[in-house]
Amino acid sequence: MSTITSPALATHWPPHDPATWRSVPTSASLPVDPARVQALLDSEWERFAATTGGSAAHHARATGSLPLGVPSSFQHWDPYPIAIESGKGAWLKDVDGRPLLDLSMGFGAMLVGHLNPGVVAAVTQALETGTLFVTPSPSATEVAERFQRRFGLGLVRFANSGTEATMYAVRTARAYTHRHAIVKIEGGYHGGYDGLAVSVKPAVAEAGPEGFPTPVVPFDVEAGTVHVVPYNNLER
Repeated sequence: MSTITSPALATHWPPHDPATWRSVPTSASLPVDPARVQALLDSEWERFAATTGGSAAHHARATGSLPLGVPSSFQHWDPYPIAIESGKGAWLKDVDGRPLLDLSMGFGAMLVGHLNPGVVAAVTQALETGTLFVTPSPSATEVAERFQRRFGLGLVRFANSGTEATMYAVRTARAYTHRHAIVKIEGGYHGGYDGLAVSVKPAVAEAGPEGFPTPVVPFDVEAGTVHVVPYNNLER
């Protein structure tokens, strides 16, 4: 699902991701007609607003209890996100009753589809035996063993999110190698961990030259611990 912005904000798009604005197409292309682009944006904005009244109302309600009206800032966009009521298979239904093809599928977690019968049966069975233990459990061991057999893995450590997984991966690598510095790709997003939130979407004025990007360091990340390199450049 793509972001649709209002006509008033259409001329204030954020800078393109470094992975795209770093390269200029060499093939011939037609010049962009700003008036036509604006007309298309206006038309799409009107269509969006006319078909998502339920999402607008839900967003207005949600802002009273959730920052930006969403559980995660990643879900927020202007003027409001589409609120989903249910899902089945590859399809979602929003609060306005519209069927929407789910192209994100939980960023991989829902590749078997929403309400997959096998998953529903397993979750239902798990609910009958308990849902949260702060001790080791045979079920965790069984899942780890299945991952080992299916993907040829070594030891498995479970994490609650991608952010937590990358944080522990960096910590483990530093402990094993006794080295502190890491390398990341300019424009790459690896979750909310501060140590990897370097140059995710830097301003052009701060990004430095294309071949030698300047790390744009947020918050309290120690300078020099994260080296930023461009895509498709083995020499760097």
